[in-house]
Amino acid sequence: MKNPLIKLREERGLTIAELALVGNVSVITVQRLENGSAKTISNNLLAAIQKLGYEPEKFRINYEAWRGLKMKKIIEEKVIQNDGF
Repeated sequence: MKNPLIKLREERGLTIAELALVGNVSVITVQRLENGSAKTISNNLLAAIQKLGYEPEKFRINYEAWRGLKMKKIIEEKVIQNDGF
């Protein structure tokens, strides 16, 4: 599953800086959302996502699901790595 924010950005042909500007957030915030280190999407960015043609609540749910899968994968990889000790 691909990060829905990256997918949106690529579908709309936006750079990280452009999405940050449209969403009234910092470039760092968009980068954190794209790498999964940010837990939630701000209301400003959700409003921009809606203007770009996406349903914000569904988008938020999809982001949280993607982030949960990413966290699960990281945990599983660490458990496998540490099983040898």
